[in-house]
Amino acid sequence: MYFHELEGIRTSLPANSPLNIYSIIINVLYDELLENTAIESLQQIINTLLSLDFSLGAFYYIHALDIILDKYLLTNLISEETKLKLVNRFIQVLNHTPIKPLLMKKYFYQSYLSYINNNQVEFEELLLLSSINLITIYNGKQLQKGKEKVQKAFDYDFDEFLINASKKVFTSSLFEIKE
Repeated sequence: MYFHELEGIRTSLPANSPLNIYSIIINVLYDELLENTAIESLQQIINTLLSLDFSLGAFYYIHALDIILDKYLLTNLISEETKLKLVNRFIQVLNHTPIKPLLMKKYFYQSYLSYINNNQVEFEELLLLSSINLITIYNGKQLQKGKEKVQKAFDYDFDEFLINASKKVFTSSLFEIKE
């Protein structure tokens, strides 16, 4: 039903009209439901998102960026350069909209960039922040989905990573007891 509603709204949008944040969010929500395919206007939507003034529609803007990153970060459908631009824009907008689940995703997206840039220390720090937020915010299916995403993205066992990274942090000088 939801899919058909979005489909109906998409077809009612004026053809060849300029993209705005409202038509973008409808298209991105629709695209999110498509499995193993992307809408034909994906690149145009990404280009508009990266150039759009987000000050009035920040909530929709940040969610459109998040949905695109969530779906395409681990694929080859968009270039690494575009992924970097999308993550940087996500971080920029998130500074104005500090919503806990989105902060968690920010850490995940940043850890991905550190991972592909072979910055192991930064990668582990950011993935630990993302992981701690994940287990704090979610449970059940959402938590499992997040764990699977870590496994898919980094070929890491989530629970094992969390245990080892936590031990490393707790034995660091940050937690040194001074008398």
